[in-house]
Amino acid sequence: MSKEKIFKQTVVIFTNETYGDIPLITIGNFMKMIYESLKEKGIFVADNEDDTIVIRPNFNELENTFKNMKTNNITLAIFVYLPNLNYFRDIVKKMGKQYLIITKTLKYHDIVKFAKTKRKIIIQSFVSSILNKITKNPSYFI
Repeated sequence: MSKEKIFKQTVVIFTNETYGDIPLITIGNFMKMIYESLKEKGIFVADNEDDTIVIRPNFNELENTFKNMKTNNITLAIFVYLPNLNYFRDIVKKMGKQYLIITKTLKYHDIVKFAKTKRKIIIQSFVSSILNKITKNPSYFI
């Protein structure tokens, strides 16, 4: 993928409000750092922070978002997979891969590590994984 390619996009984060002692603000901070890191790499450009949509596991909202991914210019879907969201993960699987442009699952233990200040390592790992997916699947961005 050439470095000149920059994509305007909306990032969708699927999550629940809290799990245990990890509040949504922590997840939000995590996502903001990932987003900033991706922008620094020159992969994405956003006009404002409103380009990030947070969706809680409500089936109708989830389904509508997937159906409208292309028209809403969504190129990155991040799933914050928390242990109590098994049914949510199953819904995503049933919806088919055509809706999943690039997805990344964030495990609960990653959020815990992030909350306990291992921010740099977690962010680097997460961003590397996303960049690898983008590099392997450039056709998603045509």
